[in-house]
Amino acid sequence: RPRPRFLADRMLARLTRWLRVAGEDVLAPARPGTHHPTRDELWRQAGEEGRVVLTRDQSFPGPRSQRLLLIATDLDQQLLEFYRAYPADPLANLFTHCTACNGSTREVSRAEVLELLPPAVRERGRDFRRCTECGHIYWDGSHTERIRARLAAVREVLGEEASVSPGTRPSGAPRAKSPELAPDDHPGWARFDDFLRALLARLDLSWSGYRRPRRSLRSRLVARMNELGLREYAEYLDYLTAHPEESERLAQLLAVTISRFFRDREDWFHLARHAFPALAASGRSVRAVSLGCASGEEPYTLCLLWDQAVRLDILAVDVRDDLLARARGALYSTSSVHSVPPDLLARYFSREGASFRLDPAVADRVRFVHLDFWRQALPGSFDLMLCRNVAFTYLGERRRQEVAGHLLESLAPGGFLMIGGGERLPEGTGLSPAGRCLYQLAGPA
Repeated sequence: RPRPRFLADRMLARLTRWLRVAGEDVLAPARPGTHHPTRDELWRQAGEEGRVVLTRDQSFPGPRSQRLLLIATDLDQQLLEFYRAYPADPLANLFTHCTACNGSTREVSRAEVLELLPPAVRERGRDFRRCTECGHIYWDGSHTERIRARLAAVREVLGEEASVSPGTRPSGAPRAKSPELAPDDHPGWARFDDFLRALLARLDLSWSGYRRPRRSLRSRLVARMNELGLREYAEYLDYLTAHPEESERLAQLLAVTISRFFRDREDWFHLARHAFPALAASGRSVRAVSLGCASGEEPYTLCLLWDQAVRLDILAVDVRDDLLARARGALYSTSSVHSVPPDLLARYFSREGASFRLDPAVADRVRFVHLDFWRQALPGSFDLMLCRNVAFTYLGERRRQEVAGHLLESLAPGGFLMIGGGERLPEGTGLSPAGRCLYQLAGPA
């Protein structure tokens, strides 16, 4: 089948440029300073030109086959949503469309465009292309390496999803039907949201925490329902009641994994300035635990920052075995390491194609274990706990209290607890604020 052509609304200007970079035919009629078409005008133009509408407007008219509703606001997530709906290799047709006007580009020699180039590019530029419509000139440089790295990271995630997704099917096998109440349109989303609210209420989880990542959650839950042969959301709720063991599988399906090195950098540097010296003052080795470690960026960040003379032992736990395996592999995309300070990146990472390999001497300092800390006790006592954007974002109030109690039982006197920037601890924990996202348990008298 020929590749569809697309029409994006004004809310997706950045995504439009990146899709054009990847060779997609994406028209964006709403240019700065021009008339912004209404939804009806966009819909009419898409129909006349045979294009699929890309939009974040949940009330946009038309059937599912003629428009794609994007939920994410983050560019990388939007790219993933697009290629999940319209599978293709993001690197296959790189730089074949003009990012300015959506025209086609063609290769040109240096001599053809020499007089139009900036002085520095005349000498060092290479691999020139020019738009056949607006005449915009492109050339290879450091920016193209960053572009390739970002799209390669998107391709890597798509490949991993295809290999581990519960809904993956062998070639030639019949495609499982999606549940009847999960169409990708506004009424379908409303029904899914009602189902998700009911599911979260049953598990005492927070709707506000799960609202933003619900698109990826729906994909996982629908795939699981297909595995079980369930056609309606209510059937899965009944199945969950009849099969309590499904709760363990559900915990993995609901795990939200947003992780990168030095996420919220200022919080990390505050931890190093205010907690590290106090932890090392006793002269004995320090025990730390990363709760909900995902693919390992958090505990490895702690390793990179630790600069004290005493030994640091790190335990990292998560409920998803695929993420733990990836963490042990210690190989990361550009998007995972882009916040690493340049000196640490040069010292502790080596390039492997479009990816970055963490120094084995650092990776070996972390022990990864499958453990659901929401329900299971931690093994031993810890001087430092990292519980960032996990329990106190996604749990309901009662379970937050329970988990906070379990964590305090495993936090050594004088120890520190670090949580996420948008999180709050339940009342009555007995922990004292120690600055940005950091709390300390009183030491022995």
